[in-house]
Amino acid sequence: MRHKITPGILSGLIGAMVTGFVGMAIKAFGLVDRIYIDLAKVIIMSKAKTGIAATMVGWAAHLLIGSILGMAVCYFISVTSRKFWILKGWGIGISSWLFLLALGTIFRLPLFGDLPPKAAVSLFIGGTLWGLINIFVLRKITNDFQTINNSKSVGSKKIIKSRVLLLDRSTRLNKEKENIRLIKPKKLT
Repeated sequence: MRHKITPGILSGLIGAMVTGFVGMAIKAFGLVDRIYIDLAKVIIMSKAKTGIAATMVGWAAHLLIGSILGMAVCYFISVTSRKFWILKGWGIGISSWLFLLALGTIFRLPLFGDLPPKAAVSLFIGGTLWGLINIFVLRKITNDFQTINNSKSVGSKKIIKSRVLLLDRSTRLNKEKENIRLIKPKKLT
């Protein structure tokens, strides 16, 4: 994948799916009373509703939010370096947890106010899980972030531009000529 946005959408979507299924499992066991899907339902419908249609709307909103945040992670990694990539993924995951809960509280949406400690901890773990899964999937599908960095690639080869000074014999002037050479990317062991 050579795009900077598409891998982020895919990795965010996979992270949101895993987080959604884990959240549904811990809610089914009765450990918490609200999960990200419930919060996504409230963001879209402004009220906590039950039923299959409401759950489908919650899933759709949850996956959309995960994909949008995945794009942000992908863009962030492409603009910065790939150093500390685990920390960046985790940091964006918990930042999104804080940001989404803060927005819900500011706009006084139901389920966001008076959050019990168990639900807050499970949502924090969900944000952590999403961030780590997102960054691991992004790293895997972009070949260790090679395809989203700022260099251009042709096929499986990377273009490296270098400048070479050449001496023109007829005018005895130095001229700069661009020399493009193709090299193969290093294989990871």
